[in-house]
Amino acid sequence: MSGRSVWVRVIEAGDARDASSGIQILGDWEGHLGGIPGWSTLALRDTKTGAIAVMSVNACCGSVPTLTMIGALNLLYPGTLVF
Repeated sequence: MSGRSVWVRVIEAGDARDASSGIQILGDWEGHLGGIPGWSTLALRDTKTGAIAVMSVNACCGSVPTLTMIGALNLLYPGTLVF
């Protein structure tokens, strides 16, 4: 193995919107927003360009850490997020 990760689509996009899959769709991005106690996390992949964003904020719960990460992503990749 080369040590590189490879993304493989395991469900169709329509199925990804089902909350039970754990996959969230935000415009061109798909992945997961989550966290552990004391941390909020985001791991998304742009389905059009293949760009990957992984972020972690030392803050827990609520909309502020999530909006901060999504705001940063929107600055880096304008026009790719849809809510």
